[in-house]
Amino acid sequence: MVVHTFVEYNENLAEIRIISARKASKNEKRTYQGEDMKDEYDFSKATKGKFFKKDSEIHIPIYLTPDLERYFIKLAKQKKANVK
Repeated sequence: MVVHTFVEYNENLAEIRIISARKASKNEKRTYQGEDMKDEYDFSKATKGKFFKKDSEIHIPIYLTPDLERYFIKLAKQKKANVK
């Protein structure tokens, strides 16, 4: 299942969010169900905020099937939005 949201902030800025759901693989099921997880983890020597950077932007790659990519490019052109 694939779901999308489209938010238009102004004529030059829009946001498309794509949410894809699929069945978990056997390995993922084992991980999620806790078979590979310890009962407890010790974070007492962890470094807080080691990878945190204030005001940083996160760019997450999104991979679309060719038909979905064409659909969103067409939709963006209709809305005169830039798709990178």
